[in-house]
Amino acid sequence: MIKKVTSDSDSSPSEIFIEGVKKFSEDECFNAIVKAEQDIHKVQEERKADIKLQQAKEAVKDLSSGYSAVIKQEKNKIRLLLERIATINGKDILE
Repeated sequence: MIKKVTSDSDSSPSEIFIEGVKKFSEDECFNAIVKAEQDIHKVQEERKADIKLQQAKEAVKDLSSGYSAVIKQEKNKIRLLLERIATINGKDILE
Protein backbone atom coordinates (compact mmCIF):
# COMPACT_ATOMS: atom_id res chain seq x y z
CA MET A 1 0.00 0.00 0.00
CA ILE A 2 2.74 2.49 0.87
CA LYS A 3 3.96 4.06 -2.32
CA LYS A 4 6.55 6.70 -2.99
CA VAL A 5 4.82 9.57 -4.72
CA THR A 6 6.83 11.07 -7.54
CA SER A 7 6.16 14.01 -9.75
CA ASP A 8 7.91 15.41 -12.78
CA SER A 9 7.12 18.96 -11.71
CA ASP A 10 8.65 21.04 -8.95
CA SER A 11 5.36 20.90 -7.03
CA SER A 12 5.02 18.57 -4.07
CA PRO A 13 2.19 16.04 -3.98
CA SER A 14 0.55 18.14 -1.26
CA GLU A 15 0.66 21.27 -3.39
CA ILE A 16 -0.82 19.38 -6.34
CA PHE A 17 -3.61 17.99 -4.14
CA ILE A 18 -4.38 21.43 -2.67
CA GLU A 19 -4.67 22.93 -6.14
CA GLY A 20 -6.94 20.10 -7.26
CA VAL A 21 -9.20 20.46 -4.20
CA LYS A 22 -9.90 24.07 -5.14
CA LYS A 23 -11.89 22.69 -8.10
CA PHE A 24 -13.82 19.99 -6.15
CA SER A 25 -17.57 20.09 -5.72
CA GLU A 26 -19.10 19.33 -2.33
CA ASP A 27 -19.79 15.72 -3.39
CA GLU A 28 -16.22 15.30 -4.61
CA CYS A 29 -14.99 16.60 -1.24
CA PHE A 30 -17.16 14.10 0.65
CA ASN A 31 -16.04 11.26 -1.64
CA ALA A 32 -12.39 12.24 -1.15
CA ILE A 33 -12.88 12.26 2.62
CA VAL A 34 -14.40 8.77 2.53
CA LYS A 35 -11.53 7.55 0.33
CA ALA A 36 -8.93 9.10 2.66
CA GLU A 37 -10.58 7.48 5.69
CA GLN A 38 -10.56 4.12 3.91
CA ASP A 39 -6.89 4.58 2.98
CA ILE A 40 -6.03 5.45 6.60
CA HIS A 41 -7.84 2.33 7.85
CA LYS A 42 -6.07 0.15 5.28
CA VAL A 43 -2.63 1.49 6.21
CA GLN A 44 -3.37 1.05 9.92
CA GLU A 45 -4.36 -2.57 9.29
CA GLU A 46 -1.22 -3.14 7.22
CA ARG A 47 0.87 -1.63 10.02
CA LYS A 48 -0.75 -3.98 12.56
CA ALA A 49 -0.03 -6.96 10.29
CA ASP A 50 3.60 -5.98 9.63
CA ILE A 51 5.57 -8.71 11.40
CA LYS A 52 8.91 -6.90 11.07
CA LEU A 53 7.44 -3.73 12.57
CA GLN A 54 5.88 -5.65 15.46
CA GLN A 55 9.19 -7.43 16.11
CA ALA A 56 11.03 -4.11 16.04
CA LYS A 57 8.54 -2.58 18.50
CA GLU A 58 9.01 -5.57 20.79
CA ALA A 59 12.79 -5.24 20.53
CA VAL A 60 12.61 -1.54 21.41
CA LYS A 61 10.36 -2.36 24.35
CA ASP A 62 12.79 -5.01 25.58
CA LEU A 63 15.84 -2.82 25.08
CA SER A 64 14.29 0.18 26.79
CA SER A 65 12.91 -1.71 29.79
CA GLY A 66 16.12 -1.24 31.76
CA TYR A 67 16.04 2.51 31.16
CA SER A 68 12.37 2.65 32.13
CA ALA A 69 13.05 0.80 35.38
CA VAL A 70 15.83 3.22 36.34
CA ILE A 71 13.68 6.25 35.48
CA LYS A 72 10.82 4.88 37.59
CA GLN A 73 13.19 4.21 40.49
CA GLU A 74 14.66 7.72 40.33
CA LYS A 75 11.17 9.30 40.20
CA ASN A 76 10.22 7.31 43.28
CA LYS A 77 13.36 8.58 45.03
CA ILE A 78 12.42 12.16 44.19
CA ARG A 79 8.87 11.62 45.47
CA LEU A 80 10.19 10.13 48.73
CA LEU A 81 12.71 12.96 49.18
CA LEU A 82 10.03 15.60 48.56
CA GLU A 83 7.80 13.91 51.14
CA ARG A 84 10.72 13.93 53.60
CA ILE A 85 11.36 17.64 52.97
CA ALA A 86 7.67 18.35 53.54
CA THR A 87 7.75 16.36 56.79
CA ILE A 88 10.82 18.27 57.97
CA ASN A 89 9.05 21.54 57.24
CA GLY A 90 5.86 20.32 58.91
CA LYS A 91 3.79 20.58 55.73
CA ASP A 92 1.63 18.14 53.85
CA ILE A 93 3.12 17.78 50.39
CA LEU A 94 -0.36 17.79 48.84
CA GLU A 95 -1.33 21.20 50.31
